[in-house]
Amino acid sequence: MAVQLRAAYYKTNLAWPLLWSSPGLRTVMLAKRYETAVRQLLMTPIGSLYADPGYGTTIYRLRGQPLNPGKIGVMLAQLRDACGKYIPDIQVIDLQAKIDQDEEKLQVLCVWIIRNATAQSHGKLAGQKATTVLI
Repeated sequence: MAVQLRAAYYKTNLAWPLLWSSPGLRTVMLAKRYETAVRQLLMTPIGSLYADPGYGTTIYRLRGQPLNPGKIGVMLAQLRDACGKYIPDIQVIDLQAKIDQDEEKLQVLCVWIIRNATAQSHGKLAGQKATTVLI
């Protein structure tokens, strides 16, 4: 029995937030799939899932603390490790955090790219993408 590999472009994920559509829960492909996965990873505190305690990040700990480049650098390294394990098709470029005064929450911006995507072959998919969450 031969093993069939599926390219990353043909994989699907559940969209976030979860919405019901006619055949079931709404699914997405390509860059939207990765954006959904990054958003879920950023919003999940590490150790909160019983099935996989290593899934998530500690970015929520930045809330209510003074933001300095050292702490953000540590969170960026942790996010790169988590993405390498759970979302290996992307590479995290940058992580920025600032306090949103309107909603009194921490606004986290994660900049990432799809690995092995070239402008000649993939067009807009090869550029940098950004995912913003409020924690």
